[in-house]
Amino acid sequence: MDGRHAPGGLRHVAHRVLAGVMTVSCVTALLVGASGSVAQAGAVTYVTYNCYHVRTAPRSIMFACADAGFYVKRLDWARWGVRTASADGVFHQNDCDPNCAAGTFRSRRGTITLSGRLWCPSIKEHVFKRVRAVYRHPLNGQAGYSGQLFCPLGASAR
Repeated sequence: MDGRHAPGGLRHVAHRVLAGVMTVSCVTALLVGASGSVAQAGAVTYVTYNCYHVRTAPRSIMFACADAGFYVKRLDWARWGVRTASADGVFHQNDCDPNCAAGTFRSRRGTITLSGRLWCPSIKEHVFKRVRAVYRHPLNGQAGYSGQLFCPLGASAR
């Protein structure tokens, strides 16, 4: 008797293997997002927006905690995802001329993109770790800004 006709034979085993492969493929396809990476159930990425707290899609983000000399306000988020976020906003930066205490704040509209993830053990959450800004017109002689973001200072959460 060959395996094609025997109950539980090779044909039956082949169908079960194929069904298992198809199930795994379907589940993987559902979990893989547009970014091509496996999604984490309930995953959220926050941003440290005021040096001490995190939030999704805040209206403003402070970049210079020591003197509040660089920040973006009026953020209008086009996208907020686990891996990236982007928005238009108004950037404000102190020109520190003649020094930062006596400097003048300059403002420019631009686009911000947040990317990468950083685990913050103190709040047990992920925050974005990189920022890139592109100004519509130069701000203090610069076309844009790239920098690192951070976990909230202290042990504060949302």
